[in-house]
Amino acid sequence: MRAVVVALTLALAMRVASADSPTGVVVIGDDDLRQGVSEHVHAWLAQHGHSVRDDALSVDGIHTIANCLQIDDLVCASGVIEKRGKTVDIVFVQVRKKASAVGLDVYWFAKGHEPLAERRACEDCSSDALASTVDTTMNALAQSQTANNGRLTIGSEPQGLTVVIDKVVVGVTPVVRDLATGKHEIVLMHGSQRVGERSLVIHAGEEAEVKIPARITEPRSRLPGALALGLGVTAIGVAAAMYALSPTDDGSHFMYRDYRPPAIGIGIGGGVAFVAGALLLMHERHADSMPVVSIDSHGGYVGWAHAL
Repeated sequence: MRAVVVALTLALAMRVASADSPTGVVVIGDDDLRQGVSEHVHAWLAQHGHSVRDDALSVDGIHTIANCLQIDDLVCASGVIEKRGKTVDIVFVQVRKKASAVGLDVYWFAKGHEPLAERRACEDCSSDALASTVDTTMNALAQSQTANNGRLTIGSEPQGLTVVIDKVVVGVTPVVRDLATGKHEIVLMHGSQRVGERSLVIHAGEEAEVKIPARITEPRSRLPGALALGLGVTAIGVAAAMYALSPTDDGSHFMYRDYRPPAIGIGIGGGVAFVAGALLLMHERHADSMPVVSIDSHGGYVGWAHAL
């Protein structure tokens, strides 16, 4: 009964943020044992709420980590995971066979955190004994990981915003997550808009609650952009007509009206209005930016100003 309770406790404790992101699995070593060990690790992770990704490291990355571990340099191995790992968590296993004994070196790497390591030996190692050894090793890593976790409750004002922790989407506020100790970056998203953020440090055994205020801006109206665009098109059309219909001084009249200079001015103004209208329509949802137009005796420019 006690074993069942322990197993259930571990299963609940391990449903941390990594369950929302795949856990990478890499198994190296004895060719005859790698497949079986990999299957046992996959099964354990699945039972504890983790999806699995097998291509979390490139071949070169795997070789580099193997070289780091050969000299017991976990700092070196963690650096490779930080730079080249395609998932936040990676379980890296070395399996060795000597006569009837099998040795397992299992490392659990999580970006931004200290790696966890467990070593186990399986004597007279049958298939069932190997599966039991893998489970025992993973359970020990799980207990170490749980001991280093803290629990965080994330709220927002208003509620119902998407929460991203360390670049992983974890749910909609309010959110409760068990996180490994260390620094975490939290971002609130409203659709595609980044509306809030917070950095914090989680301590082992800590239960914390944060409420992050959101800065939600309403989308701009399309009307100003549409009006400017329409005005620009109309002005350009009028300017073109004036320029085309302007009479030519052929000497047959004492006076004539030259419409070309005002047509050029109207055309330039229409072009500016057209560009400004197009920019307004393109950036209607960004409340912290606006079009900028400047015309003087030396020339002019059209651009877009964005608040930093």
